[in-house]
Amino acid sequence: MYDRVKYILLFIVILSNIVSCEDFSINKVVRKINLKSQNVELTDHITVVMNRVDAKFMYCYVPDSIKNVAYIKVKTNQSNKTIKYSISTNKDCIEFSFLNHGANSKINLIVESVYINVLVFSPTHISQMESQFALFKYSLFVYSAYAINQQFVEIILPGGILKEYTKHPSLTRKTNKLLYQLDSRQEALTELKDLIIYFEVTDKFVKITSIVRRIDISHWTNIMVENKVEMVHAGAILKGGFSRLDFDQNPTRNGQVIETILAKLPKKINNIYYKDDIGNISTSSIVHYPSYTEIRMNTRYPLYGGWKSEFLLGYYLDTGSWLSVKEDTRILKLPLMDIHAQSFVVDDLLIRIAIPEFSYNIRVLPNNIVGLKRLKDDILKIYLDYYGRTVIVFNMKNIVKSHMKEITIQYNFKRWYLLYEPFMLFSAIFILFLSVILLLRLKNTLQFSSPLKNEMILYMTQVMEKFSFVITELKANSNVEYSSIIGKCNELNLVITEGYAKFETYQDASLSKLNDFKCTCDKLYNLIRASLD
Repeated sequence: MYDRVKYILLFIVILSNIVSCEDFSINKVVRKINLKSQNVELTDHITVVMNRVDAKFMYCYVPDSIKNVAYIKVKTNQSNKTIKYSISTNKDCIEFSFLNHGANSKINLIVESVYINVLVFSPTHISQMESQFALFKYSLFVYSAYAINQQFVEIILPGGILKEYTKHPSLTRKTNKLLYQLDSRQEALTELKDLIIYFEVTDKFVKITSIVRRIDISHWTNIMVENKVEMVHAGAILKGGFSRLDFDQNPTRNGQVIETILAKLPKKINNIYYKDDIGNISTSSIVHYPSYTEIRMNTRYPLYGGWKSEFLLGYYLDTGSWLSVKEDTRILKLPLMDIHAQSFVVDDLLIRIAIPEFSYNIRVLPNNIVGLKRLKDDILKIYLDYYGRTVIVFNMKNIVKSHMKEITIQYNFKRWYLLYEPFMLFSAIFILFLSVILLLRLKNTLQFSSPLKNEMILYMTQVMEKFSFVITELKANSNVEYSSIIGKCNELNLVITEGYAKFETYQDASLSKLNDFKCTCDKLYNLIRASLD
């Protein structure tokens, strides 16, 4: 009952947007549904006859299914024809405007759609040795706002066990394929029969919940790239324990297990690192190809359904690999992501690109990446930055392999700004050396001695030599009573010690004090000599 209400509501909305259903007629539709991966790829080849010029064509999805469409591509096999399209307000249809097409012209339209999160696992929990089965539900034939004369549906299966599928008189089953055909005319907005496929899936359900991608551009050295990745195996959840023995003995059962993660990188890279919370992971390999470098990263443990992993992948590459220079104009071309797989889904991607300081006229060139949003710019200060670097921030959700395109950023940068950081570094070193020189000169000035002090030191040295000579003679003369002159020797020693301390400071030195000191020392010395004689 609920599905019927949705069809009725969609019917009313379409009628309100279409001038006449006779503006177009559809001769034939060939639909291909690829179920080989976790992302269902649906391609419609539509032969449309345009009955009225400037009429708008509406391509409709099954009600409520467009919310799971992550990627849409519309094209025609006629190179000289142009198609413009937009999502209509009801969000269940795409509205096309055909340019350079006349009345009664035949248009071969190709609409490619990639669905995510549409496979329902049954059972939802499996053991390590069990196979993984999923249920896919859609409409058997094309849901259209116009009458269709003839249509064909081809379903491509992954090759495992097929447990259940929709029966139809026109069904033809081949190896890994189901073919349906409807030769009778289907009227517009016909409520369609459900298509149900219950089959075995062996694809690795790689789901990256978050990627934070940081890119720092340097005109002097290289470009630094760092990816912080959080991922989960989105398949049927593993129940029970994990057995390494069963894992090694039954490699054919491991087709749905995530063991290796691939990253496609530029050719000229260096200083690659790959680590998780525990530390560096050495179980990775690098394969060099003529045009790119591939990193094969092995996780610490195989990922089963519901298991998670977090890691950091970083590297450096030559600036010329992504950045081209023409006078003061710089053009930066970089891939949307580095992580690759046969099929994957990225829930959330955040890209932060730090442009060198003093860059101006920064703008993002058209890139045809639908869903890529530019957020508010940020400022980053590192190293010798004064004003800070402009950080361009992008965000995108529900990314699939078909989104893999380049982001192009153009900005201007004066060449002489390259001398700013070397000048700052040279100035800092110059100021440091100048400060050291001044401090050394100032220290020498504070310790400078006057002629009086120099004379005092010279005289004290002479007195000490005489005192040492007297003591030597005193010990050698056995006829002299040592105790009779020991007091005078101690007194002389005390006078010398006090004199040295008194005249050590420049401010305390004066000629009168020096003469008094000399007289005292001479008097004591003569008394000691007289005692010896």
